[in-house]
Amino acid sequence: MTSGTTGPARAVRHRPTLRQILRTVTALLDQLQPKRGEPTLLTIPLLHGHGLATLGMSLALAAPLFIFPRARAEDLLTCIAQNAIRVVVLVPTILHRLLEAGMAGGTTTVRQVICGSAPLTASLATQGRERLGPVLFNLYGSTEAGLISLATPEDLRVAPASVGRTLPGVSVDLQTPDGASVGPGQIGRLCVRAELVQGKVETSEGVDTGDLAHFGEDGRLYLDGRADDMLICGGENVFPKTIEDTVNRRPYVLASAAVGVPSVEYGQSVHLFLELRTGFGDVSEASIADDLKACLPPVLRPAGITIVAALPRGPSGKILRRHLKVGYT
Repeated sequence: MTSGTTGPARAVRHRPTLRQILRTVTALLDQLQPKRGEPTLLTIPLLHGHGLATLGMSLALAAPLFIFPRARAEDLLTCIAQNAIRVVVLVPTILHRLLEAGMAGGTTTVRQVICGSAPLTASLATQGRERLGPVLFNLYGSTEAGLISLATPEDLRVAPASVGRTLPGVSVDLQTPDGASVGPGQIGRLCVRAELVQGKVETSEGVDTGDLAHFGEDGRLYLDGRADDMLICGGENVFPKTIEDTVNRRPYVLASAAVGVPSVEYGQSVHLFLELRTGFGDVSEASIADDLKACLPPVLRPAGITIVAALPRGPSGKILRRHLKVGYT
C-alpha cells in the first residue's frame, strides 16, 4: 500500500522475478550484512513495502520478528531489553521517540537501526549517530519504484542530509518540468528506472516519484521535498523542506510543516504549523515569528504560524499535508 501522503492509500502489485530483484537485493544485503536468527523489532505496519520486506527477510533468515506498529517508545525499549533485539526497523518518528525515551548505544543489544518510509532529517540523523553510534541506516524508495538508495552509517556521518547512493540496478534521472535532465547540484524531479518498478505511472523516462532531489558533488542523492509541495512566492521557487530543516533545529520545535496560502502581494506565502517539544508550552506564535527572523531570509519567513497539539501523520509517520489548512488545530 502507498503511504497515503497525498491521498487515500492504494494498493500497488509487485510480481518481480528472482532475476529482476537479484542485483538490487544483493547490493542491499552486502551493505546491511543481515545475520541468521537475529531477533528483529518491526515498528512499521505490514501493509507497507518496508514492513513486508522486513517480514520476508526475517522468514528467510529464521529470525524471530516482534511486530509493534503502534506501541509507545517505553514498550519498544522493554521489548528490546527483554528479547535481546539486534535489528530495529522503524520510521523517523519512532527513532525520535526512542531517543527521547533514553535509547543510547552501549545500553542495548541493538547493532543495527534501519530507518525508512519517511524523510530522515539531517538533525535527527546526526542525533541518532551521536546517541547510538555507527548503527543507523537510511533506506529511500517508493511503493511504485521499489528501493532506490541506501545511506550507510558512513554516509550519514559525512552527509547526514543525504539518502546515500543509488543501489545497483537503479537508474535515477533528475528532470526539469519540460523533461530535460539537470546536472549535479541542480534540483530536478526524480524519475527512476529499476527492475522493481511497477505500475502504469512508468514512462520511457521511468517512474516519476514526485520527489524533488539533487546530486551532490560527492555523488550522493539529496531530497528537496515533494514537487507538489513547491511554492512560488513573489516569483521565487520556495521548497517547504528548506524552511522545515531550519525550523526543526530550533530547541522548542519537535516537528514542523510549511504549506502554501494565497497572498495578494506574493501570489503564495508560507504558513507554518508547529508541534512543540514538551516543556515549551509557554512559547507563543509571536515569539516564534521574531525568533525565525534571525535564521530565515524574508522570502522564506512564514506569513502565519499555528501551534498544534500534533501534526497529522499516516501509518508510516509521514506528515499528511493535505489535512493542514489555516484553522487546523
